[in-house]
Amino acid sequence: MSRQMNEELGSTSHRPTLEDVARHAGVSRALASIVLRDAPGASEESRARVRASMQELGYRPDRRASALAASRTRVIGVQFTLESEFHARLLRCLYAAAAREGYELLLSGVTADRRPSEAISTLQEARPDGLILIDPGDVGESIGDEPVVLIGHTGPARADRVLSSSSSGMRLALDHLTGLGHTRICHVALPGHPVGRRRLEAYREYAAEHGLAEHVLDVASDGVGAGAAITRRLLADRLPTAVLAYNDEVAVGVITELTRCGILVPQEVSVLGFDDVGWASSGLGLTTVSQHMERLATDAVELLVARIEQPTLRHAEPNRVIIEPSLRVRDSTAPPRAAD
Repeated sequence: MSRQMNEELGSTSHRPTLEDVARHAGVSRALASIVLRDAPGASEESRARVRASMQELGYRPDRRASALAASRTRVIGVQFTLESEFHARLLRCLYAAAAREGYELLLSGVTADRRPSEAISTLQEARPDGLILIDPGDVGESIGDEPVVLIGHTGPARADRVLSSSSSGMRLALDHLTGLGHTRICHVALPGHPVGRRRLEAYREYAAEHGLAEHVLDVASDGVGAGAAITRRLLADRLPTAVLAYNDEVAVGVITELTRCGILVPQEVSVLGFDDVGWASSGLGLTTVSQHMERLATDAVELLVARIEQPTLRHAEPNRVIIEPSLRVRDSTAPPRAAD
């Protein structure tokens, strides 16, 4: 092997991997795997480049890994909540991320009548190569020895986890509102959900640090209807100058009800959401906190594929990847009206 090749691999004792071959050939790992397996999906030019790289690097397939790969389905099972708009948008990103790695998704939904443990059990019966669980809550012993990656704050501690910082996101939102001059800020909270509790805690910490009076109204669900219902309670009292909603769906409900009652947004009341699910931001110009769903999905899939395809990682310590959110300022927030 040439000195240049050794330098590319980083060590003269390094055994070339398929990742090294893909990098050397200038293709994705998934495409290099297609060529190795002589499967359809690669052009003749790509096949020639990958094979040439294998020969130049002295690549030899790991027979143990090849035997394991032969039993793979190249399917990732995903548990998600059917009613969640955020989960629905996240699924779109997961499909794209999985396709880049040469995998397909198998979905199993959680509903009011179907617990996360049931959704997970259905996936396990299909024997996918690994699981991605989106905020499954406390699922106890539902998880076996299969590779698992969690997206969100809940789920078993032994699994890899990818999440966006709720605390940082709430602080971004509140910094924006106080920076505009708002001091009467109502947080529409969902304390019955683990993520909702974290966002509520962050709101209270911020209020205490900045000397703001706490104003919290709880909702029991995260839908548009819940936002509209809570707004009717707001209208019965002195309106705040700004509403910070638990998520975008609740924020849309708040805007809808305020508008129906003749209250101008943002001239009279600013409204800010959380999640950046897309339809709310584009349709209503909602200022919101983005969790960067593409990053969440890509990191989750890449962590899982690494666990699936590299046997030495199967029992390694779990990874915890925290993605910092960002604020998307649009049309639903403005300085408070002059009278206040």
